[in-house]
Amino acid sequence: MSVPAKRPLARAKRDARDAILAAAMKLISKSGGKKDVSVREIAAEAGVNLALVSYYFDGKEGCLAELYRAKMVPWARERTAALRKLSAGAGVEAVLTEWLAPMLDWQFTDRHVLMTFMQTHQPSLGSRLFCEVFDTTNNAVADAVLQRLPSLSRATVIWRLLALGGAAQFYRDEMFQDAIHALSNGTCQAKDHREQFRQLIAFGLAGFAAGEPAAPARLAQKKGKLRPPPVSASGGESS
Repeated sequence: MSVPAKRPLARAKRDARDAILAAAMKLISKSGGKKDVSVREIAAEAGVNLALVSYYFDGKEGCLAELYRAKMVPWARERTAALRKLSAGAGVEAVLTEWLAPMLDWQFTDRHVLMTFMQTHQPSLGSRLFCEVFDTTNNAVADAVLQRLPSLSRATVIWRLLALGGAAQFYRDEMFQDAIHALSNGTCQAKDHREQFRQLIAFGLAGFAAGEPAAPARLAQKKGKLRPPPVSASGGESS
């Protein structure tokens, strides 16, 4: 008789865990990820005892980490699989399109809000989780670019992918959307995602076509600022 009794108990535990995670996501979404949430607020929203958050997740950070993995891991796996399925004949543009499109399409989804929340309120935890979840995807895109541009070093590919990823993040950041509009005298619309994407792809293709930097940057003797060597149109250091 004891075996059947374990099943409802296991289901109740699973339901409680799911309720806590759903409550955390709901609270985070209410402010678009801008407002922090407490364990007490999460428990109250989930309708569970405060102690259960610690029991199931070992505290707030554990709860947020599990929520992050639940939202991000399936998406990261889909992106990695799509990159690895690209045909050998697909060019760099196809690789960048496959990598960048989801980064611009996730606006106002749980993933976007959760990423904003972690960057604002849990930057250290968010950084660790980002590496844990997305390193495989980002290595896949680096591998795909290198297969098509073997003259570039892996380090150069990584630097330029980071520049592209940073630009995509800049486009998504609400703080900079008004600045983009003002800087262009209204010509550039921050929410014109099609144009963002078109410009990012063009920027990325030009960047990867530039070849390797000619030499490490030199330190300016007087002001101590980095001064990169001039680069000619052919990609080499000019005299």
